[in-house]
Amino acid sequence: MLENEARTLTESDLEDFDVVVQLAGISNDPFGNLSPEAIYDPTRVYAIKIAQICKKLGVRYLFPSSCSVYGIGKGMQDEDTPTHPQTPYSFNKLQIEQDLAELADSSFSPIALRLATVFGSSPRIRFDVIVNMLCGMAIAQNQVVLNSDGQAWRPHLDIEDACEAFRCCIEWDYQEGKLLVLNVGRNDNNWKILDIARLIQSKVTGCELQFLGRSSENIVDELVKDRKIQDGVDKRT
Repeated sequence: MLENEARTLTESDLEDFDVVVQLAGISNDPFGNLSPEAIYDPTRVYAIKIAQICKKLGVRYLFPSSCSVYGIGKGMQDEDTPTHPQTPYSFNKLQIEQDLAELADSSFSPIALRLATVFGSSPRIRFDVIVNMLCGMAIAQNQVVLNSDGQAWRPHLDIEDACEAFRCCIEWDYQEGKLLVLNVGRNDNNWKILDIARLIQSKVTGCELQFLGRSSENIVDELVKDRKIQDGVDKRT
């Protein structure tokens, strides 16, 4: 693993690698009064710079994108579903995907993995993602608090499954001369927020479930289908 400043990487930093998984990036949107351009434009610039270096060196490139690029949608969303990013974060992910698609050719076949919302334990655990946040509430405060009635659907992804997806793509010698986009999630991990909250509540003795809002209006559902990546794995096993 290479730990370095993404904006200053050079060919010499990457020449001994076979694959680059670009984990450097901005994790979410809440940045106060800073403009989205000030935050995300540099991310786009260095992502493509690194991809260009990989292309020149013959190094394979994997980009962690996000299922949030689909935005508002109805029903299960696969890789052919039109994208409607709703936040600067998701718009940035889609921009980088588009840049990679233009960069791809017979000598460079990048892969973009559109990850569902990742959850699970880690050394630097995040509590701004729904499953981790609700677990943290239940353990620390003995209550789970929802800002809505919890009727919205969201796709979720265990960190172990995310790592396995990257492992499969690293081992898969994809050479089709174009950007490959893959949803990474599990069909059975599309959950209503309320159902997640109730499940977590049931695991902590005496834990209460509270609602700060009850409105069912303007529900935005996000459900993703993982058939494409499953087909790819099945063909290789």
